[in-house]
Amino acid sequence: MSITIVASKLGITRRTLYNYFESDSLDPRIISKIEKIIHIRIQDHSPLQKLEAQSQAQPDSADYWRNKYIELLEKYTQLLEEKKK
Repeated sequence: MSITIVASKLGITRRTLYNYFESDSLDPRIISKIEKIIHIRIQDHSPLQKLEAQSQAQPDSADYWRNKYIELLEKYTQLLEEKKK
Protein backbone atom coordinates (compact mmCIF):
# COMPACT_ATOMS: atom_id res chain seq x y z
CA MET A 1 0.00 0.00 0.00
CA SER A 2 1.51 3.30 -1.01
CA ILE A 3 1.94 6.36 1.17
CA THR A 4 -0.48 8.18 -1.14
CA ILE A 5 -3.22 5.62 -0.52
CA VAL A 6 -2.69 5.63 3.25
CA ALA A 7 -2.78 9.44 3.32
CA SER A 8 -5.89 9.52 1.14
CA LYS A 9 -7.72 7.04 3.36
CA LEU A 10 -6.74 9.09 6.41
CA GLY A 11 -8.08 12.21 4.68
CA ILE A 12 -4.72 13.98 4.92
CA THR A 13 -1.95 14.96 2.55
CA ARG A 14 1.17 12.89 2.00
CA ARG A 15 3.16 15.73 3.57
CA THR A 16 1.07 15.48 6.74
CA LEU A 17 1.67 11.72 6.86
CA TYR A 18 5.41 12.29 6.49
CA ASN A 19 5.17 14.88 9.27
CA TYR A 20 3.63 12.18 11.45
CA PHE A 21 6.68 10.00 10.73
CA GLU A 22 8.98 12.84 11.73
CA SER A 23 7.20 13.71 14.97
CA ASP A 24 8.70 12.71 18.30
CA SER A 25 5.41 11.20 19.45
CA LEU A 26 2.22 10.24 17.69
CA ASP A 27 -1.31 10.44 19.02
CA PRO A 28 -2.63 6.91 19.69
CA ARG A 29 -5.81 7.79 17.77
CA ILE A 30 -3.74 8.38 14.63
CA ILE A 31 -1.93 5.08 15.15
CA SER A 32 -5.31 3.37 15.50
CA LYS A 33 -6.54 4.89 12.23
CA ILE A 34 -3.38 3.77 10.42
CA GLU A 35 -3.78 0.26 11.87
CA LYS A 36 -7.31 0.05 10.49
CA ILE A 37 -6.21 1.20 7.06
CA ILE A 38 -3.25 -1.14 6.68
CA HIS A 39 -4.98 -3.98 8.58
CA ILE A 40 -2.10 -4.54 10.97
CA ARG A 41 -2.10 -4.01 14.69
CA ILE A 42 1.10 -2.04 14.95
CA GLN A 43 1.77 -2.73 18.63
CA ASP A 44 1.45 -6.51 18.15
CA HIS A 45 3.41 -6.75 14.91
CA SER A 46 6.66 -8.53 15.64
CA PRO A 47 8.87 -6.48 13.25
CA LEU A 48 7.72 -3.39 15.10
CA GLN A 49 8.55 -4.95 18.43
CA LYS A 50 12.04 -5.49 17.05
CA LEU A 51 12.07 -1.86 15.91
CA GLU A 52 11.11 -0.71 19.38
CA ALA A 53 14.16 -2.49 20.76
CA GLN A 54 16.31 -0.86 18.08
CA SER A 55 14.80 2.53 18.85
CA GLN A 56 16.59 2.54 22.18
CA ALA A 57 19.78 3.21 20.24
CA GLN A 58 18.28 5.87 17.95
CA PRO A 59 15.21 7.39 19.62
CA ASP A 60 15.61 10.85 18.08
CA SER A 61 16.03 9.82 14.47
CA ALA A 62 12.82 10.69 12.58
CA ASP A 63 14.38 9.47 9.33
CA TYR A 64 15.08 6.13 10.94
CA TRP A 65 11.42 5.64 11.95
CA ARG A 66 10.04 6.98 8.67
CA ASN A 67 12.20 4.52 6.74
CA LYS A 68 11.18 1.66 9.00
CA TYR A 69 7.50 2.53 8.53
CA ILE A 70 7.89 2.63 4.76
CA GLU A 71 9.70 -0.71 4.92
CA LEU A 72 6.79 -2.16 6.91
CA LEU A 73 4.26 -0.87 4.37
CA GLU A 74 6.26 -2.43 1.56
CA LYS A 75 6.40 -5.78 3.38
CA TYR A 76 2.66 -5.61 4.03
CA THR A 77 1.98 -4.90 0.35
CA GLN A 78 4.16 -7.86 -0.59
CA LEU A 79 2.23 -10.12 1.79
CA LEU A 80 -1.07 -8.99 0.26
CA GLU A 81 0.23 -9.72 -3.23
CA GLU A 82 1.38 -13.19 -2.15
CA LYS A 83 -2.02 -13.84 -0.56
CA LYS A 84 -3.72 -13.06 -3.90
CA LYS A 85 -1.72 -15.82 -5.65
